[in-house]
Amino acid sequence: MILRRVALPSTAAWQARLDELGADLELDPKYATSTHSGFWPVRLGDGRSGFEFYLHDGIDPAVGPAPGPAFDVTASFVTHSDLTELRVSMLAAAALSSVSDGVAFDPQARERLTPESLLAEAAALGETEPAPPMGSVTDDASPRSRWWTRRGRPPKRG
Repeated sequence: MILRRVALPSTAAWQARLDELGADLELDPKYATSTHSGFWPVRLGDGRSGFEFYLHDGIDPAVGPAPGPAFDVTASFVTHSDLTELRVSMLAAAALSSVSDGVAFDPQARERLTPESLLAEAAALGETEPAPPMGSVTDDASPRSRWWTRRGRPPKRG
């Protein structure tokens, strides 16, 4: 995704756009969009997942030319053979591109993606791949994961 650093949203603004888009996805609020690098845990419905998020200065040549001179950073969403991670990264990318006027790009297909197309693909994946349930092997009971309950929805336990 190609972005303008000055337009990077706070995590709260990114979350607000996810909520506006109707995505049942909650970003872990302890991470900052402008500084985080690595795995970003999320809550998807009653399950947990996440994606790797990397922000790089400059425009990656794999995404083609920048749509304008103000675009100065590339954000990468990385997943690893997990359709739930792919789904949450698509939802997150749709919201981030929407809230920041960024340009999403699929380097394998070499095409630009709209927030609407990302949402549609994520919805199609949701029909075939539910998020892992709370209490599964992906459940992290460490103190750092307690943010899951802060939004008023305690995790369901099997």
